[in-house]
Amino acid sequence: MRAGMGDKAGERKVIGIGSQELALRWCPPGTFTMGSPSSEDETQHRVTLTNIKKGDNYPVESVSWKDCNKFVKVLNSRYAQQGLRWAMPTEAQWAYVWCAGDTGSLDDRGWYSKNSGNSTHPVAQKKANAWGLYDMCGNVWEWCSDWYGDYPSGAVTDPTGLSSGLLRVFRGGSWDSFFHNCRSASRVSDSPGDRNDRLGFRVALVPAD
Repeated sequence: MRAGMGDKAGERKVIGIGSQELALRWCPPGTFTMGSPSSEDETQHRVTLTNIKKGDNYPVESVSWKDCNKFVKVLNSRYAQQGLRWAMPTEAQWAYVWCAGDTGSLDDRGWYSKNSGNSTHPVAQKKANAWGLYDMCGNVWEWCSDWYGDYPSGAVTDPTGLSSGLLRVFRGGSWDSFFHNCRSASRVSDSPGDRNDRLGFRVALVPAD
């Protein structure tokens, strides 16, 4: 269970999933000793467990590209929009929207290594870009739909990236990124199945194919 779903250790919460109910117990964050004494095989070490999602107004994090793709498919199957479809933005769409004519400083617009306190922050606490979008830089990296690869050498229209590959693109920098990685030109990649507490995404509505 995530933070905000319980206050007392062991508190019970029942969640409806379709026609079924799932009972959960709140397990708070904490630190414990894992392993066995030196006379046995497993090395003893201290482990701290945290709650990744801090509240409903924080960015989603620790999601893989595959997680995001499944989520988008569910949106399209359940909440279809005429003439439009839900999607992860392409890398080109993401980069185009990143600036949106805004020339404000990174400190004004995003949470990064210099000002984040080593943590994500609630969304929309910094200045929006000129089109009203918040947190395009910093807070969490955002997955794009593209496979990672070299840019084309010539002009293109509505590019969607390579048709196949090993790594997927993510953009924007995160709470622990240096300034360099929060630039609009900075691009990073990872395996589509990987997750970490710096990786999130934003969903877009784009013209249907």
